Amino acid sequence: MCFFKLLGLAALFSLSLPHCRALVPIPQSYKRNSRDMSLQASTKTTTRLVTNTMCPFAQKAWIGLGVKHVPFSLQEISLYGAGGKPDWFWELNPQGTVPVLVVEPKANDRNNPTEPVVLPDSDEILDDLDRLFPGQDDVMLYPPGLESEVDTWRRKRINQQLLPIGKQAVFSSKLTSQLDAVLRECNDAIVGPYLTGEQLNAADCHAFPFVWRLSKEFDLSNYPSLSQWVQTCSQHQAFAKTIRSSWWWWW
Repeated sequence: MCFFKLLGLAALFSLSLPHCRALVPIPQSYKRNSRDMSLQASTKTTTRLVTNTMCPFAQKAWIGLGVKHVPFSLQEISLYGAGGKPDWFWELNPQGTVPVLVVEPKANDRNNPTEPVVLPDSDEILDDLDRLFPGQDDVMLYPPGLESEVDTWRRKRINQQLLPIGKQAVFSSKLTSQLDAVLRECNDAIVGPYLTGEQLNAADCHAFPFVWRLSKEFDLSNYPSLSQWVQTCSQHQAFAKTIRSSWWWWW
């Protein structure tokens, strides 16, 4: 059961939690514009995802790394309470959100002066993984020819529709007509077995944490394609290893 559910919905309104989206200390001078993709993964770089594993925004970036088979280490950070958010966290990401992806030269590689790439947002991470890891097992999160459909899933169906409408439905403790309409649109748009066809991509990575959470709150059997997609993804290693027994919603 969701951690927030244990607290009770009334308690949720009293919490002021930033989007969980964002780390290990890197000198301030090492920070790099997230759009500068000059540092690409190689045997001379290390990749780290600093995160909190209960956060759905962080989960979608975690899934993306797994789908692309990117070797990385995961460092979990406590976001709240007495032990939360150390000073180095604020230096690396002043917004205080997770996840943050850090790709940097190995410490013993003195011949590689390239500065790290730091991506402090889950959407940026999914946007840029193909550029950072262009040849990683030939897996593309934005497959050629499907860019528009992937973005439609991510930006429109999930970010603009499902997230705000799903939140309202959970707070009202019922599957509202507005959420029903969004879920039916998603159900009808699924190509199968994944959202846009035979291969996983950024659309699946992005949508899964949010639809999976709704499947724990509501009966989605009236949306057979969507229910089957959740089940199929849940059985894939890149998704299954990110599922937690206690988890946060997206607010």
